[in-house]
Amino acid sequence: MSNAEVTRKIMLHVEDPQKVALDQLATALDAFERMSEEKITKLEQREESALRRQRQAG
Repeated sequence: MSNAEVTRKIMLHVEDPQKVALDQLATALDAFERMSEEKITKLEQREESALRRQRQAG
């Protein structure tokens, strides 16, 4: 096996875990962003409900 072949095999093993890790990180960030958006939406809905109740009461 030539040095180039060995180097290519090493590069594959080095790159693949990095690609997997980056993919997992991107997936986690997407999930975090979705959850954050959902929480913001819920907070906005609560705020709107509270304002409506205040208007109805006052």
